[in-house]
Amino acid sequence: ILCFAAHPDDLEYSCTGALHRLLAEGHTAAYVIATNGENGFKEDGVPREERVRIRREEQLVAARAIGVEDVVFLDHRDGFLEYSAALRRQLVDLIRAYRPELVFSFDPANRTFENLHLFHRDHRVVAEAVFDACFAAKNRFMFPGEPHRVQKLYLFGAAEPNHFEDITAF
Repeated sequence: ILCFAAHPDDLEYSCTGALHRLLAEGHTAAYVIATNGENGFKEDGVPREERVRIRREEQLVAARAIGVEDVVFLDHRDGFLEYSAALRRQLVDLIRAYRPELVFSFDPANRTFENLHLFHRDHRVVAEAVFDACFAAKNRFMFPGEPHRVQKLYLFGAAEPNHFEDITAF
């Protein structure tokens, strides 16, 4: 399982209950965090480098709490993530390296804009880039490398969800 998020803490607010259940069933998972999350910090007067360090450490602790040891930080600037061929290539390379059966990410189809937090610009960029990277990863001509086909996409933050997981025990 490969889980994509824009910021440290996005996964904890969206899919870790279901992910924890899947890990308990024997699956393995890794996280990919696109930005440093430094602008989502709640305390004034903390230098940027320290905010990045704290957010990264918090993400590592949260991941390990459910059994995820591998967390990849792409180190993009929080609030300024750009959709680009370079970002899509980064994601394709990670999909091909990890070869997941299942990918978790934001739902790129949700454009209701009813929730300012949920539809943060970085969330929208990650959603589209991950969706497009899943397609590109299976295509042998778009980017060089061994293709990989993701079997399932679990998209969180959907306007019209069509799948639910019972996470009561988690």
